[in-house]
Amino acid sequence: RARFAELGGYDTAYFVGYEDTDFSYKIWSAGGHIAAVADISLHFAGMSTVILYSQQPDLFRYLFGIHLLPPATIRQFQQFYMARVQSQREMKLLLDRDILYFTQKYGDYLLATGVAQADKMAGLLARLGPVQADPFVQQSRNPQFIQGFYRQLVLNRRERSLTQVKAAYL
Repeated sequence: RARFAELGGYDTAYFVGYEDTDFSYKIWSAGGHIAAVADISLHFAGMSTVILYSQQPDLFRYLFGIHLLPPATIRQFQQFYMARVQSQREMKLLLDRDILYFTQKYGDYLLATGVAQADKMAGLLARLGPVQADPFVQQSRNPQFIQGFYRQLVLNRRERSLTQVKAAYL
């Protein structure tokens, strides 16, 4: 608990269920370690009442805050969430807002270390050797592609404002 409080706890700007992504980053950036314990399994089952965003948006935000994921992760889950909300436009707006918030919050870090991380990943992928994969996967193993992706992601998002995001969907 002391370490949790020392690091500032969860950022309430993140949506429920993923605030641990941001907190994990806080731990890591403060010199801590994140580990997965493979020999422990947790079986969780439960049910809850769903508050749809379009029914009571203020209550939903009050109860859970607004959550943000790294952009790549948001895109992976985008279709999953969009299928469960009444208005896809509203959900797309929320997701884009979250991406914008994340890149504004961590943009300097991503620019400073993203290319180095991309180089490290590209080196690892090069050592793994060729694989049978679709063209996008092959392209994503190219070091220049990885570096360019990081750079463009941050620069493009930092230039956008929430007003521009809203204008695109409303």
